[in-house]
Amino acid sequence: MPFPALLLPLIFWTGIAAVSSWAVSRALPLRADNSIEIDAPVEKVWDFIEETNRVPE
Repeated sequence: MPFPALLLPLIFWTGIAAVSSWAVSRALPLRADNSIEIDAPVEKVWDFIEETNRVPE
């Protein structure tokens, strides 16, 4: 029965990979920031954002 013997290392290394991935994601959180400056009054900007049919503009 070679199948169970091959399955155990696969399960082991899958667990190691999962724990490693979790540890790296906890140690190195990713963050992205982006901003632009709009030369317009806040009211005009919000009016534009709220008009969903103007999104392609």
